[in-house]
Amino acid sequence: MKSSENLFFENKNYHLYHLSDLNILVIEAKGLIQLEPAKEAWLKALDKAVEFNITKWIVDGTSIEIINPKANEWIVNEFFPLTVQKMTMKEKRLTANILPPRFYAEMNAKEVINKKLEHDASANKNEIQRDIRYFQNFDEAYDWIANYPDTDDQ
Repeated sequence: MKSSENLFFENKNYHLYHLSDLNILVIEAKGLIQLEPAKEAWLKALDKAVEFNITKWIVDGTSIEIINPKANEWIVNEFFPLTVQKMTMKEKRLTANILPPRFYAEMNAKEVINKKLEHDASANKNEIQRDIRYFQNFDEAYDWIANYPDTDDQ
């Protein structure tokens, strides 16, 4: 689980954890998400994912108040193409999204996730296998991703 020992990055909007026992990347976002802290955190997360071949991500948005539209634009237009370029592993990618309780933040998060799916489909002609699920709390998300069957026929 998350602890100070597996925290590898933090700024005013993000805490990033690498749960090395199951090779899970956890991204906790909080507050009023601004462009520069978002860029810094997501690029650090991508570097860690590439370094450790991480295909299991938990994105915890329960403490997000609102996301600056410029941060969303950067994620969709720049970060997503960069992930396709840098993450060349063929394993199925799992993402557990813990949605913010605020209505507009939740809708915003779902819109970004849908853009990611669209991007993957157009950039890779559906070669990326991805399973994205939504959760209300960290324990549910962690349980799903930690117990996901590691078989190729899923």
